[in-house]
Amino acid sequence: MDFTVSYCEELNAIVLKTEGSLRVQDSYRMIDAEVEMLKKFPEASIIYDQTKSSAENITSEHIIKISEYSAKLGELLNGKKLAVVLVDNLGYGLGRMWQSFTETKVPFEIKLFRKYEDAEKWIKS
Repeated sequence: MDFTVSYCEELNAIVLKTEGSLRVQDSYRMIDAEVEMLKKFPEASIIYDQTKSSAENITSEHIIKISEYSAKLGELLNGKKLAVVLVDNLGYGLGRMWQSFTETKVPFEIKLFRKYEDAEKWIKS
């Protein structure tokens, strides 16, 4: 799986775009990349754009591990937003599972979307 991480000044957000089949190790690499970007842009929120990727290799056990690893974003995103855009049903279902495990442990708001434009609107609000 490939991903890119960039900063969008207009949104004041770090945008992470994925492509291909997601694996648990990819999630760890993405979180690490976001941590580094948040150090450069400490006021930014995050948008995960997973519209071109698949979660077919992710299990519920992986979701628990990814949720625990997501705690690394904790204080860096304190009071900010993390939007996740997922279009396929499997990815969205696993995303909801990740959200429910993660949002009780972190000081930032998480919301899932089916359309990238809706995620942008929420990040701007």
